Amino acid sequence: MPDIRKEALVAVEKFKLRANLARVKKAALEIVAQYENQIAANDESSMGIDVGVPNVGDIVEYNGRRYHVDGWLRERLPPQRSRTIMNNIINDILYETQQEIHGKKLRFCYQEEATYLSLSGVAGNIAPVDEVKVVGKVNWAPEHIEEARQGALLLAEHGSDS
Repeated sequence: MPDIRKEALVAVEKFKLRANLARVKKAALEIVAQYENQIAANDESSMGIDVGVPNVGDIVEYNGRRYHVDGWLRERLPPQRSRTIMNNIINDILYETQQEIHGKKLRFCYQEEATYLSLSGVAGNIAPVDEVKVVGKVNWAPEHIEEARQGALLLAEHGSDS
């Protein structure tokens, strides 16, 4: 004969687990709703705060689409003249053959120098700083955001006009 007491205890424990699971699901749905409301509130009000040049990991809206910032850009200056003719020729070729974006030749730079942003999302984009709106921050671990920022700083360091 089966131990009814044992079966009853197992049934009670299963009931408790289901009840806890229902409470956890409800709490999770409430947290998601709060998060969505917070995002909606941020989208609807600029709060009049000028954040300057967005940082790596910021989520921005540009032309009705959302992207995350992965680098900073500014206009590339024509190459400086060198003492050797070959250096001048090579620098001129490299400058003249560079693709123009927004009618300008751009290079990576530091955040405080930026007039354009390198953006990633479903597809990449480049946007003028003054045409984007910061609407959030990527949901990455802090160390991943810092790693992406260090990558952008490395690009800035190597993006000099020399």
